[in-house]
Amino acid sequence: MKTKAETAAGRIALRHPDACACSVAGRVYVADEHGMFLVPAEAVTALAAHGFVPVAPAPEMAPE
Repeated sequence: MKTKAETAAGRIALRHPDACACSVAGRVYVADEHGMFLVPAEAVTALAAHGFVPVAPAPEMAPE
């Protein structure tokens, strides 16, 4: 069952209080204007260890 934070494209919206970018498997993800990151679902555990937390994605973050 998918959570609110998980999108149809297998990506999860995360937030970190201090980060403006993060790197997952060599790819850089930059926070949007709301401080949110849309990253692959398999990266959540690794990023959680660095203080990232799942959040409900903003409507404009939905994958195309």
